[in-house]
Formats: sequence, C-alpha cells, structure tokens
Amino acid sequence: MVITLDCSCTNELSKCAKIIDEGGIVIFPTDTVYGIGCDPTNELAVLKLFKLKNRPMNKTLPLLTFSQSMVTKVAQISKPAKILMDKFWPGQLTLVLNSHTDNIGSGNVRFSKYVVDSVNQSIALRVPGSQCTRDIIGATKTKFLVGTSANISKEPSPENLGELDMRLVSKCDALVYDKTRLGTPPGYFVSICEGRLPQEIQATTAGKGLAEGTSLNYPNQRLFSVDARLTRSNSLLGEVSTSTTSAAPATPSSIVAARESQAIKISRMESTIVDLTHDNQPKIIREGSVPKDKIIEVLKAIGKVRL
Repeated sequence: MVITLDCSCTNELSKCAKIIDEGGIVIFPTDTVYGIGCDPTNELAVLKLFKLKNRPMNKTLPLLTFSQSMVTKVAQISKPAKILMDKFWPGQLTLVLNSHTDNIGSGNVRFSKYVVDSVNQSIALRVPGSQCTRDIIGATKTKFLVGTSANISKEPSPENLGELDMRLVSKCDALVYDKTRLGTPPGYFVSICEGRLPQEIQATTAGKGLAEGTSLNYPNQRLFSVDARLTRSNSLLGEVSTSTTSAAPATPSSIVAARESQAIKISRMESTIVDLTHDNQPKIIREGSVPKDKIIEVLKAIGKVRL
C-alpha cells in the first residue's frame, strides 16, 4: 500500500518522517526533480532502494539534510566547500566531500556502507531548496535522507508528479506530492490529489504499470486497487490521455528525438555536482541546475579555478 501525503500539511510530513524512521521508502518533491529515499542508516531499506531503482551497487547514494550544521557532523568542510554552501544552499548544488573516517552521523548512528564511498572516503551531500523536503528530514531521527532521483536507473528523472513511473511508485511506502508541481499528470494523480472516488481513478489509469491488487491511499484515506487489465505505456511519448483523438503511431526516430529532448531537460533540472575531495582540484562531475560559470566565478575569487 502506498500512502499519499500532502506537502503542505505539517501532520502529513510528520507521518512521512515516521515511515522513513521505520525503514520505509518514500517519494518526495525537491527543488530539482522528484526524489526517492530512505533512512541512510537502515541497511535493509538502502538495499531495497537499490533493487527498486535497479541501480548498480557500486554507485553510492547521495544524502540530503536540512541544514549546514548537520554536514559538519559527517564531512570535512574545506574553505571552498564552505563558500559554495553559503552561496548555493539551500539549493540545487550537491557537494562531494571528504567524510569523517568513522562514518558516524547525527545521534551517533552509522550510515550504510552504500552511502559513504569507503574507497575514497567521500560522501555526497546537499541541503535542498524545497522547504517541504527539509521539513521531512528535520522530523526524522537521523536528520539525513537518502536523496536520489525517483526513476528506474537510466530512465528519465521526473520533474513533476505526472512524470513519475508507477512501476516505482507502487512499490514504495509513501508518496509526498506538491500541489504546485503537478505538471500535467494523468487523471489518476489528479484524482488522488482531489480525493475523487476510486471508480473515477480507474478510468484514467491505463498504461502506467500498476500490477493487479496494487493499492494507493490518498488524502481522504479511502483506498483503491488497480484494475488487472492495465498495461504500461511509454511516458516519454505521452500516450496516457483522456482524449478520444487517436495519436499518430510513434516511429523509431520520434522515440529517439523524445529521449534526446528529455536528456537535455534532465541535465538542466538535476542538481549540479561538484567534487571537493581534493582541495586544490575542484571538479564538476555533473552539470545541472546551477550553471558552471556561476561556480567558477565563486571559486575564482578564492583562487580555485582548476575545473
């Protein structure tokens, strides 16, 4: 059962934090793309997250937290790191920092080995710009949250509710939605957010990969199950529609074009990642929402421009 929770409701964010503390997997909005995460100290939850995303086990998971003060508990803060944190946090910049050798987090709890890069003794951290996300994290016991994009590995990252892949959503414990970031979702998400009856939702769920018997719990606490006849469609091509007009069949070239367009969009929306593990050689390892020239401008002021 997936519980849906409203980002604007404090009580529901507390419920989300409790789900995380109890080992659950949650999907949540951030200031970049929709994220998926769990308690970074819970090894079983972390392993489940890898499995759900089909993520290679050698790719460590980034962490989100709610304030700079928490970062000092788990990582070494160099001068360039502090300046970038002050400039861009809360915001869309992920920093890879040297971790403390004991891998101890807040409250003397130990992070999963799949969060800290034990070979390079590094950890990827971000304080997101989304107040909703920070409130969830602040209500958890550890004050940290695994924060990776809510997609199956190598597939497009969802910028809004309508782009979420229900194959992933249906296997999570909670979905936190932001009414200001619905995008143009299929009818079933609109129904969830408006608290409509289950029959209205089933009419618009075709093609989103929900298995028979999958249940979602939406804001008015009613439950509904997904019809067994549903099949998955290609969300990139927008095949889920309530329109009665038949769309032209997708050609291989149109599929490629759609994927290329999506890839460009992803690079703009996801967080920019800067590796600061070598103080004299900062490195941008993924360009994203924070422009490269802005980072160079900040680092140039302190003589760190070897990017």
